[in-house]
Amino acid sequence: MMKKKMKNKVWMFGGILSICLMGSLTGCIESTNQQISVKDLAKELKTEINYQDELSKLDKDVAIEMYQLDGIEVEDCIVYVSTGATAEEIAVISAKNGTDASKIEEAFEKRVEEQKNSFKDYVPEELKKLDEAVIEEEGNIVVLSISDEDEKAEALIKNAAK
Repeated sequence: MMKKKMKNKVWMFGGILSICLMGSLTGCIESTNQQISVKDLAKELKTEINYQDELSKLDKDVAIEMYQLDGIEVEDCIVYVSTGATAEEIAVISAKNGTDASKIEEAFEKRVEEQKNSFKDYVPEELKKLDEAVIEEEGNIVVLSISDEDEKAEALIKNAAK
């Protein structure tokens, strides 16, 4: 009878251990699927990429107006713009849902086209940056990066999405 109790305890311990291990593995899976931090990604794009111009942070309301995002549910938003001497720009915006994220992506595409029209006669050298502008949608986060380092910006965004 003592052996039977001991055997039951071993099985119970094994079952509890299995449940704990499965729980910890689930935690690992969830951690690789974390939401991108708008603040961290914007900061990384601003500090890791070399810009010719000084970038200034815009107020959320000003950014929403600039990108014409009225009626879109923006959860978080960090936008840096140049002085106007260059087309350099960073925008990282979190939408409430996928539909709004797609609308933000369209707004970024429209912004790039408007900037191309503005810079073609003003500073035509900036057209290369605009032609290679990075616009990425990762879940409900949409990113716009206009710089001379589009490949580096893409790598930073992909790394943040891991």
